[in-house]
Amino acid sequence: MSDAPDPPRKTYSLKPREFESTNTIPPLAPAPPPVPDPGVQRVGDEPIDVRELVELGKVKPTATSRPKATGPASDIQAMLNENLAVANAAGLNRVAPVQARPSKRKRDYLFVMAAGNGSLLAVFAVVIGFNFFSCLFLAMGMIFFSSATTWVMWHVMDDY
Repeated sequence: MSDAPDPPRKTYSLKPREFESTNTIPPLAPAPPPVPDPGVQRVGDEPIDVRELVELGKVKPTATSRPKATGPASDIQAMLNENLAVANAAGLNRVAPVQARPSKRKRDYLFVMAAGNGSLLAVFAVVIGFNFFSCLFLAMGMIFFSSATTWVMWHVMDDY
């Protein structure tokens, strides 16, 4: 049995810094030299008044103002206006106010309070019996249950 020859030694190195270029890119034309900034151009001979600039800056466009049409209305705009008129005549664009449905939160709150405090009272009455300390623990339990239920129902939960 002869031993197989050792495989050639592997060499590891970092990747080359640049990609190999298969297609040559033609050189770009040199950019034109930059033109110096001319600064602020004067429109007229009179001096600029800051108060006029402030007054011009105070004018704000309203939500209903639209830019003026630059040309005659196109066929598409005419068709859209006709469609809008037909929809308005048919009453499709009339929106009725939505009636808010009554919340069930108050009903559920009263039910949970009655059931929870009633069950605490029943547990203490049937299982433990009434003495000074059991009445004290009952009162503390009812206060804790009522305040926790009130916090969760009216401050944590959303209206449903």
